Amino acid sequence: MLARTAATLAALALAIGAFGGAAPTEASRVPFGILFLLIAAFVWFRWQRVTDGADRAVMDNIGQSYWRGDGPKVP
Repeated sequence: MLARTAATLAALALAIGAFGGAAPTEASRVPFGILFLLIAAFVWFRWQRVTDGADRAVMDNIGQSYWRGDGPKVP
């Protein structure tokens, strides 16, 4: 839960910075802000899928089902 909160807060901080004018160029600050807001929402609502992607057993199951010919079975 701590990693999820920290990752979401980091993305929100980047979004606030982008909306506040800290984007690479002045004309592109709104798209960068929206991008970081979407990243924050993805991290918050799909954290389980992010952590499942780093789980060795899940990745082994996906790989084994792929090589058997069943097609990938993504949880």
